Amino acid sequence: KKWYNIPDWSEKAVYTAEMVGSPVRDNGQVYTILQPHPPAYNPGVHPADLPAIYSIKHTQDPARAKPFQPPVGTSGLYHEGDCCTQDGSVWQSLINDNAWSPAGYPTGWAYVGPVNEVQP
Repeated sequence: KKWYNIPDWSEKAVYTAEMVGSPVRDNGQVYTILQPHPPAYNPGVHPADLPAIYSIKHTQDPARAKPFQPPVGTSGLYHEGDCCTQDGSVWQSLINDNAWSPAGYPTGWAYVGPVNEVQP
């Protein structure tokens, strides 16, 4: 699923129940809204600080992969096709609900190539 024109997260927004599952972008990272939430109640707190309310959305584009980020509970799990980088290499998850790093569970990941060759 490709998302275009992802709205920027805003402390002034009110994220309603109808928006659960929708993407927002904050500090260059895309998140999925997991729960209705008025960010104004937590001034200065961003999606990265609230894994129970926002889940990191990982890219499936190896050229845009970011460093592996351990999930927090079920928030931020990697799904089949999601990419990350680790130890100078780009990896793509072979399984859904992948909580393990490429180094920690190599059979859950496919090696794509060195970061300096895969990413521009």
